[in-house]
Amino acid sequence: MEGLESQAQLVELWLGRNRISSIVNLGHMTTLRRLSLQSNRLEHMSGLSLCTSLVELYLSHNGIWSLDSEMTQLKALRVLDVSNNRISKIENLQGLTQLEDLWLNDNRIPSLDGLEEALQDQRESLTTIYLENNPAAAAFDYKKQLLKLLPNLEQLDTDVLPGKEAVKQ
Repeated sequence: MEGLESQAQLVELWLGRNRISSIVNLGHMTTLRRLSLQSNRLEHMSGLSLCTSLVELYLSHNGIWSLDSEMTQLKALRVLDVSNNRISKIENLQGLTQLEDLWLNDNRIPSLDGLEEALQDQRESLTTIYLENNPAAAAFDYKKQLLKLLPNLEQLDTDVLPGKEAVKQ
């Protein structure tokens, strides 16, 4: 990603479908609130740790293998979309207490084992989670487990939950 050096005050950056293979040259963008790198060639998420003002991060349709440990630095994050990747484990979300929307659908997550520990800091904040089209979503008590774990859940996959149609602000 070249030519961004003079763009330190950007608030939004949309770079989908650009064949980007690594996240570089974003460390100086400390005011960046919304970043989309959808449909690129990313295999890793590293390179975002200094973008601490990020509120929304869209990394779907790449080749990302795991949630990078740098994620823990993104304390303001409210929306994380890493759908349609190669992720096999939900991890490295510690400290993301503002996270409301988590899109992990169409990955390789084998089961719900360890989910409670992985989402312990999002237990109260998560209102939307997508896990459909993962092997884990085939568990017979999939919905029940997620509803028990996430008491403020309003949407599970494509289903808006009954009595949870509250309008987000």
